[in-house]
Amino acid sequence: MLGASALGVINAEALRRAQDAGRNARSSEAQRARRWTTSAVGVWREIRASDESQTATEWLAMAMARLDADPSASATRASGARARRTASAARPSAGVTSDNVPAGPAQGFVDGRPTRITVTRMDGKPVEVHTAIAFERMRTAAQRDGVALRINSGFRTMEHQHALYAAFRQGRGNLAARPGESNHQSGHALDLNTATPGVFPWLQRNARRFGFRRTVPSEPWHWEYW
Repeated sequence: MLGASALGVINAEALRRAQDAGRNARSSEAQRARRWTTSAVGVWREIRASDESQTATEWLAMAMARLDADPSASATRASGARARRTASAARPSAGVTSDNVPAGPAQGFVDGRPTRITVTRMDGKPVEVHTAIAFERMRTAAQRDGVALRINSGFRTMEHQHALYAAFRQGRGNLAARPGESNHQSGHALDLNTATPGVFPWLQRNARRFGFRRTVPSEPWHWEYW
């Protein structure tokens, strides 16, 4: 049976695609969005059945990536072995980023559960709006002290987090949470330019006044707004 969390992700993604297609229900974009929604459930079941070692959220992300790469994919067109190979190939590459996420509604995740958030753009990165407002206040205060804060990473898509997690598991990247469980996906986390002289000491002294906390001891650049 399709899990409630997986179905929620499918429905949220379908809603986003329908909104992107516009109000014309007869448009080719809207028709493609409806076909995508119908096929997503079947593709997810096929891939999930082929390997139980990953979480539902991880397999769903791969199903979504596979379907976007091959819109004709369906649950009846591949054996379990082929599904495994296709799912592996659909994993986002190390070059995947979230930098092209536009301002507006976005699909976020909190503790593996899908949630809708709104992002804006700061320093060329997507940032959840409440986090962005708090960061701008903090940046203004830092500027008065002669310190320039900058965002290196903000909100992350599922595909981006999956790529980072895969790199971490393979020993090729920094510590990364499981897809769906990173606070970059919830919109609360920012990676800041702490390698710039003066930035890290300033954050240690002042970040809490603006609601930001350092939550990963091994990563001085990672700060979360709560």
